[in-house]
Amino acid sequence: MANISSAATGDWNATSSWSGGVVPVAGDKVTILNTHNITLTQDQPAGAVIINSGGTLTGGGFKLTLNDAAGTTFIFSNVGTISGVLDIDITGGSADRPINEAGTGNIRNLLINNAQTYNLHYHLTLDGNLTLTTGTLTTVSSGGTDMNLTVTGTTTIGPTSGAADQATLTCNGSNISLGALRQQADYALNIEIGGTFVGGTGTHTFGSLFMAQSANAKATMTTGQVKVNGYNNSANKSWRVEYGGDTFDNANGTVMFQFNGFDSRMSMRGDSHANNAFHNLIIHMNGDTRQISPDNGNKIIVDNDLTITRGKLVMGINHELEVGGDVVIDDASDTAELEMGSSSNISSKAATFGSLTIGNEGTYKATSGTTTITKGSATPGHSGLPSAIEVVSGGTFTHNSGTVLLSSAYDQDLEFDGTGNMYNLTINKSDNDVIHNSNLTIEGNLSITLATAHTFRPNTGSRTLTVIGDVTIVEGKVGATTNYTGAISFGSLTIESGGTYIATSGTTTITDETSGGYG
Repeated sequence: MANISSAATGDWNATSSWSGGVVPVAGDKVTILNTHNITLTQDQPAGAVIINSGGTLTGGGFKLTLNDAAGTTFIFSNVGTISGVLDIDITGGSADRPINEAGTGNIRNLLINNAQTYNLHYHLTLDGNLTLTTGTLTTVSSGGTDMNLTVTGTTTIGPTSGAADQATLTCNGSNISLGALRQQADYALNIEIGGTFVGGTGTHTFGSLFMAQSANAKATMTTGQVKVNGYNNSANKSWRVEYGGDTFDNANGTVMFQFNGFDSRMSMRGDSHANNAFHNLIIHMNGDTRQISPDNGNKIIVDNDLTITRGKLVMGINHELEVGGDVVIDDASDTAELEMGSSSNISSKAATFGSLTIGNEGTYKATSGTTTITKGSATPGHSGLPSAIEVVSGGTFTHNSGTVLLSSAYDQDLEFDGTGNMYNLTINKSDNDVIHNSNLTIEGNLSITLATAHTFRPNTGSRTLTVIGDVTIVEGKVGATTNYTGAISFGSLTIESGGTYIATSGTTTITDETSGGYG
């Protein structure tokens, strides 16, 4: 294995271009000196390449295959120039080493197929594709500095077969951009069998994401945010984490879908694998009508918060939606919607939220089944209690003849100041109060099962309560204990042995009767 330096400007395969008149071969350490421009006219082998300041390597659309058995320090220089189109394949070498590319110009395609570790010593931009078949590429330098990685084309991790962890991309605290805005007939980031993606803590942008259906396809997302802004336009899908045993970890990070000029779908099959869940999910489209919809599976899980600030999340007719934290549909100036099914084909599947806040320009088109509220908002409502549901002025709640079930173990606030009412409301709780902080209309039935000492009551004495259908108090109290003057109207009222109705000092109006004929 020889050390060969350039002698003059010329073609790589010309003897006059190299000192000693020897064209480099596989394993040689090649140095391109100041003022020399070496041009590839065909694919060539080498061990390692260093481009000194003032030196230039012109790719010509060809490929260098690097197999550095000698353990040379640099794969590429930090001061020279890459001109034209150049591909690099790293297929061998006996030691871990850095990849440098901080001079002028970019590599097009980079392939690593060697079971060693390669560090970035400078920010790396690839004009084409990154392929990791075996080996590890880590974005932190040997000095501990996080380097940014940008891939314009597709990134593929893993050989597509065999054991886990054969190829790994480790992102550390780096900012990563993989196929941003890519709209092609493939995915921007492909985590294949044998491939491992380690997200780290930085900010990431993916055009789209694919994971193979195997436990040997592994991904841990960044603890920061991933923005998904493109899609596989053949499959019309931007995110595919399927049910076939892939190993996915959301790392308590955030995924944001943000599209411009198209709608797309996602697969995230929480019904088959509990680990296939978002932690925080944000929908912020570049357009009020742009939407993301689930595809495949029967359940979308968000461990923590779901925030829709612009555009639509449209659930499939067969998809449940489970959100452990707050659901916020609001951005004050842009239209934001959460739809259970489509407007013409309403879903009857369950929706389970920690809380629901619908702000100005926000809309929740409810399931015709049950929307269950399990906690209460992290931010208290106007009554000082966590909000179960808050519909502010300018927000819209479309009930679709569904039921709201409050099942929290906490005191809660219920506020409808926007457009729309609940249809059926069931309060099935223990040891806590529900306070409605607005005039409240329920177009169907109200059923109360509360611990005896606790109440469903207004926040102020003048608030009204209108229930078009039947009111059934199985246990607990309905009404305020003091100074309650607001108008009450029920279709009918049934008070069972554990229930109490504390009447308003105004008028309680009964407008209908139960199926048994009782008003």
